[in-house]
Amino acid sequence: MASNDNSAQHIKLDERNHVEKPRLNRITGTVRAPLLLTEPQEAGA
Repeated sequence: MASNDNSAQHIKLDERNHVEKPRLNRITGTVRAPLLLTEPQEAGA
């Protein structure tokens, strides 16, 4: 029983990571998006 509980906890942690990472990517994506739009222009110019 204990081993099953431990595996369940690991699964929950994995689910949290999968949920939190996309959120962080979205946050950094919104911050990087304007920078990526300006960087190519500066590099091209």
